[in-house]
Amino acid sequence: MEQIWEQTKWILAGNIYNENFEETADGGPTCYAEMTNEFRFTMVAISVSINLFIVTYFWKNISKSTELDLKLVKNLKPSYLEKLVGYISFLVYLIMVYYKVKTGKLVFMLNPCHMCVLQQAILLTTKKTKFTAGLYIQYMRWMFGPFCAIVFPVLNCYDQPFEVEMFYIEHYLAIIGPFLLIGFGRYGFFKKSIKDTIIEQYWGFAWHSLWNRVICFPICLMTWANINFNLCKSESDPWIPLVGNYYLYWVDQYLNLLSLIVISILILNSQILRQVIILPLQKLFSNKEEKLKIN
Repeated sequence: MEQIWEQTKWILAGNIYNENFEETADGGPTCYAEMTNEFRFTMVAISVSINLFIVTYFWKNISKSTELDLKLVKNLKPSYLEKLVGYISFLVYLIMVYYKVKTGKLVFMLNPCHMCVLQQAILLTTKKTKFTAGLYIQYMRWMFGPFCAIVFPVLNCYDQPFEVEMFYIEHYLAIIGPFLLIGFGRYGFFKKSIKDTIIEQYWGFAWHSLWNRVICFPICLMTWANINFNLCKSESDPWIPLVGNYYLYWVDQYLNLLSLIVISILILNSQILRQVIILPLQKLFSNKEEKLKIN
């Protein structure tokens, strides 16, 4: 049993939780020593308090929004293309799990970018329900992550064959999801008021922050793993020279703004895709089917 436990610990974070680990981007002793735990807990407590308030205060608004969403949508079931990309997303997620198990870094599968791909796979392969309508709201607010990873990649911690290539495949794949979900008219297909948009933005992003601070942060302390930079700062973050270690609080503010910008771009381009390509093709195939029935 002891041997099994030691092997399990190594798979989770054994390659990081030792005094000789040097890759600060992944964590280790240098990363852990970058700030005191008292400082970390103070920043995290402020963040968690604010975001718990947001999630609970706007819960009724989100519940009404998802109910209206279900009433307006015409096609609840995913298309064949959605399912295909969804199953590919599951496959890519499992490949990334394999890499993390092999290198003793499985805890990094809690990283929001990996969770984006997993959520995307669920949304693309399942029938739309009130639960998935709510999941979509917060999933979209996490979509800035793949964009940041592509623009500001941290690649010095990848040393397995094709691991860097899989990094880019995973993050570009994550960007495809919203185009299909919106393009085929199952999600995000109707305009909302500015008030509802702001509520959904803060509610969805609050879940991202809570995932980092409530789930990832304690595991970071226990394993020295720098999951989504909850243990020490990212050197590729352009705001770090300005905010320093206070990024543990301020990162929520500027990433929320970035999230809103990314969502606006995704929704706009997805609607263009829907109007210019998907709807005309659906109409074309529908007309052909009607002609075949008549003949």
